[in-house]
Amino acid sequence: MEQGCKRIAYLVVNKSLSIGKTRMQGYIDALAKYQVPFDEHLIVDCSNSYEENSIIIKDALTGLKPDGVFTSVERLAFATYYACYDLKIDIPTDLKVISFSSLEIAPLLNPSLTTITQPATEIGEEAARLLFSILDDNANKNTANEVVLTSKIIKRNSTSTG
Repeated sequence: MEQGCKRIAYLVVNKSLSIGKTRMQGYIDALAKYQVPFDEHLIVDCSNSYEENSIIIKDALTGLKPDGVFTSVERLAFATYYACYDLKIDIPTDLKVISFSSLEIAPLLNPSLTTITQPATEIGEEAARLLFSILDDNANKNTANEVVLTSKIIKRNSTSTG
């Protein structure tokens, strides 16, 4: 949205899983923060099949005509790149792309992929700590079961036009 996008599609594999719900809520909250109207048609349900996603994403890009795509997982970002290539949609001029990702290949894509990277090591440490506190018979029953860790946006060329 800071790059001027007003029609941002959110691509998700399974919006009923907690991670999908949380990321989708972040998308909805960001729209509200920037006073961009929410359009449920811009939430695109994808699958685990590359072939199905190719069709789904191409249909979404041609039918919905988003100016930005936010993917919940990197494999959907890759599928978006392929779809854009096939449809002759230029990233980032015609469409800006951002994705959750922890892959080191993101800077090697053309254009390099803007990513939201989560602290995987800290997530594992916190998950283990929570598990041990649950398993500990002497644990305080009021221990918080939700921990929020800070993600980091790494801006690259897929969202920049200049």
